[in-house]
Amino acid sequence: MKTIERMLLLVALTIAMISCGGSSEQDTKKEQSETATLDTSKDTGTSLRRGDFETIEVNNGNVGSYTLITGRVVPRTTTQLVSEVQGRVRISSKPFKEGTNFNQGQTIISVDNTEFALNLEAQKSSFLNILTRMMPDLKADYPDNYQNWLKYVSTYTIGAPLPELPATTSDSEKYFVTSQQVYNTYYSIKAQENRLGKYTLTAPFNGSLSETFVDNGGLVSPGQPLGTFISNGSYEIETGVSLQLAGNLKVGQKVTFNSKELNKDFIGTVVRINDILDTKTQNVPVFFKVIGPELRSGLYLEGSLQLEHYESAFNIPPNIIARDNTVHVVQDGTIQKKEVTVVASSRDSVTITGLENGTELVVTTFNKPISGLKITK
Repeated sequence: MKTIERMLLLVALTIAMISCGGSSEQDTKKEQSETATLDTSKDTGTSLRRGDFETIEVNNGNVGSYTLITGRVVPRTTTQLVSEVQGRVRISSKPFKEGTNFNQGQTIISVDNTEFALNLEAQKSSFLNILTRMMPDLKADYPDNYQNWLKYVSTYTIGAPLPELPATTSDSEKYFVTSQQVYNTYYSIKAQENRLGKYTLTAPFNGSLSETFVDNGGLVSPGQPLGTFISNGSYEIETGVSLQLAGNLKVGQKVTFNSKELNKDFIGTVVRINDILDTKTQNVPVFFKVIGPELRSGLYLEGSLQLEHYESAFNIPPNIIARDNTVHVVQDGTIQKKEVTVVASSRDSVTITGLENGTELVVTTFNKPISGLKITK
């Protein structure tokens, strides 16, 4: 009996100890939770350190309003190379391939003209025979002009273009020369000489081949496209502007364009303004001349065109102005909201009025409201 009582007493004491221990642990956790809450509440969010944000000083002045115009660079001069003769393409010193550069006057492509040139020389030889046969009659009937005709025949050179015929001194001499088929044969040969020159295409300006359609040794026919030749160094920018803006543009007006790829500015000059409105975009096509060795056809450029001037205005970054046209300023040691007037805006800046000179404008953005916060060191 005493043993049972002892066991019951031991169990009771154990239960009491466990209860006391659990209560102590819960009290400890509760105290820690209350401490964390108190620590958090110490950050009341009523101040902001000066080093946590940046400001700029407002300096009002005359500010221009700009609009963004964009366009791609295209060659100012583009020539389609087309064959006017038939034959095989000759192998030249420079390959007839895309990207090959040529200076003005250099041969771009040539077609074998051997057969045509030989036939032309045969016609010249026949013409020389005509002149030779009529020389005795010229000497007898027109002695005053005979020396001019003799000099013409004597200076004939094989392979060289025919020089201009001597002028006749009388109507009878002109009729005699005409009756000998001199003029008819002469102009027929000059036409063939002109055609002989079409067997060789030379560069009309400094440029390069942008595309080619034939290879060396290939057979070409009259009217067959050979390739495209574009100018180098001199380009145009084609862009579209609103009808109202087009009315403010003039030929010769200069606009600054920028290339983000090259990180460089280029000066564009208005060279043409189309009189026709683009039905798709409702914009007026405008063309700017732009020069630069770094430019390439297809390069994308952005330009800014000045529209108006505003007095006592200031440009700010677009991300620091709220939808209700308010900005944050530092005043009397606190951050305060200030309403401004937006007079112009673009992708890169917003032009405002309503701030006094010397105002500290906050340019750092925050994810939480900062209006009313005090400034601390």
